[in-house]
Amino acid sequence: MLRKGMGAHLANAQMKFAPRKGVAYFEELGWEVAEVHSCLRAAARFRRLPAIMRLFAMLPEPHPRKLGKRPWSAVVLLGRST
Repeated sequence: MLRKGMGAHLANAQMKFAPRKGVAYFEELGWEVAEVHSCLRAAARFRRLPAIMRLFAMLPEPHPRKLGKRPWSAVVLLGRST
């Protein structure tokens, strides 16, 4: 989606994204997921979104462990599993 929208600006940019498993990927590697915060919801909470995006922030979000192909961004706090 980014390449379609930005075109030539991102022609040589290397992009890395988390796997489709979502945060479950990190749990498989031995990490414990302590917190998951959606970037969209955080921006809405701090009133940093335009009006139309606030409407999108009210929609239900996908399960962080079963994302599939849905675009979603979040900040994840990881800890050592015990």
